[in-house]
Amino acid sequence: MSTEHYYGNFPNVGFVGATLSADDVNSITAEIEDIQNNFDKATPIHHGHAGNIKKEYLLTTSVPSILDIVAPLVQKYREVFDFGLKGKDQYTISTAWVNFQSKHEYFTGHTHQGLFSFALWIKVPYTIEQEQEFCSTENKFINTIPSFNFHYTDALGRIRPWVIPVDRTFENKIIIFPGGMTHSVNPFYSSDDYRIVVSGNIDYDGD
Repeated sequence: MSTEHYYGNFPNVGFVGATLSADDVNSITAEIEDIQNNFDKATPIHHGHAGNIKKEYLLTTSVPSILDIVAPLVQKYREVFDFGLKGKDQYTISTAWVNFQSKHEYFTGHTHQGLFSFALWIKVPYTIEQEQEFCSTENKFINTIPSFNFHYTDALGRIRPWVIPVDRTFENKIIIFPGGMTHSVNPFYSSDDYRIVVSGNIDYDGD
């Protein structure tokens, strides 16, 4: 008996990423350096409901540069995933901040308030190999690596992880995703330096 098969794939949304140049992030890194040189003068922002990161600060002067970076990526996202309102193609950064994440600090699963959100890795002070070696030599039975994770439900209602291993190779990389998408950040262990990440929320301009 000859049987003809056909298939369907339920649509879903994901993320869009890009790798930036040093010139792209110059103004961002300059503001971050100013903050790091004097934390007391910076404006703190708190996301204690989602994690235990102690040093989080608002970004202001570099926000126009951030918008120049993320606006084309939002457009690309909407093309790929058919997400968002038709005819809306002007965007604004409602909030942007920088995390100075120390070892052992983390973000548990959470969402953001914006239509879109982003994560831009500025400094990652370790390699995956260093993390694996540390966990091995310290007899720490940690099955997850330092990562940025998405958590979503599939068509059967099961929660699925999408794990993005993050190490030094992710410096100057950025990802864009819907603000309502649940995500989390695993801790790292092998370095005493900060993992520096810029995040923020993107909305339609004028809303």
